[in-house]
Amino acid sequence: MLGADDAVLAAVTAMELLVGVERASAEYAPQRSRHVEAILAILPVVDYTLDIARVHARLAVSAMACGKSRSAHGMIIVATAATEGR
Repeated sequence: MLGADDAVLAAVTAMELLVGVERASAEYAPQRSRHVEAILAILPVVDYTLDIARVHARLAVSAMACGKSRSAHGMIIVATAATEGR
């Protein structure tokens, strides 16, 4: 059972799951779609808000300052978790 402090999905994570459905072959698409839709029906999806964008910007600048390349999607997920206190 999920509690109030349990898992959520960043909107970008939902997008990544849906890309997997869209890329699936005709043979696997229906099964993959059912699986992804079941996940999306259970886990709340957190929208990309201005507060998350601010944290994302700080993370991006920090990564640039360190000379480290980070994926934009990965930083959005981290920013979402940080903003949500997870």
